[in-house]
Amino acid sequence: QVTEFKYGKGLDAVLSEPPASSTATSGPGGLPSMGCALATLRGFGEAWGLIPGGNAVVFVDNHDTQRGKDPAQLTYKSGALYTLAVVFMLAHPYG
Repeated sequence: QVTEFKYGKGLDAVLSEPPASSTATSGPGGLPSMGCALATLRGFGEAWGLIPGGNAVVFVDNHDTQRGKDPAQLTYKSGALYTLAVVFMLAHPYG
């Protein structure tokens, strides 16, 4: 098993994309609108250059990444976007 540090950054790159329409600022339940279709995440994993899923231990953030200053890293401070990323991680079959 290998820790895949690029997983959280990959999710952030897709989920943080600005909304396609400036009038759509939030989706159902107050979750952020996605500027891209969530369907683009269907193949998220190996097809995106991540290690083979059977060997990957994935996470959205951890004790190291929460303390960093990298704006491309989702953390608990990201609010609903972070919650959406965690829900996706738990439901998606990669890792």
